Amino acid sequence: MQNGQQFGALLRASRVKAGWTLARLAEHLGVSVPYLSEVERFSRAPLTADRARAAAEALGVDPVEFQKAAAVSRGSFSLKAGPTPLHVEVAAALAAMWLDLSVSDLNSIALHCAAARARARRARRDA
Repeated sequence: MQNGQQFGALLRASRVKAGWTLARLAEHLGVSVPYLSEVERFSRAPLTADRARAAAEALGVDPVEFQKAAAVSRGSFSLKAGPTPLHVEVAAALAAMWLDLSVSDLNSIALHCAAARARARRARRDA
């Protein structure tokens, strides 16, 4: 599978597995059915980060998998600048240093992110 096809294929497979129609997911995401169909068929860029996350959560898929597939298809990640100044500072620092981070640095960041995802899932579940 070519890189540009990864996100669309994952989105379609996840949607079908979850039993969602194109129309249902398009309505949930606030996009048109033709637009979503084009994303799945690789003739449009992957969904935005917010919509990819919303789709993953609706379909019961790990949002990280959708973000990784979108990044591979796009060739880059995107981060929102916010909601706090600290978010902006950390995102800017990561962007500036990204290619200079060692494997050890990346493993450490990955562990912190996994722990944060687990805490967020527990908080959503317990809410």
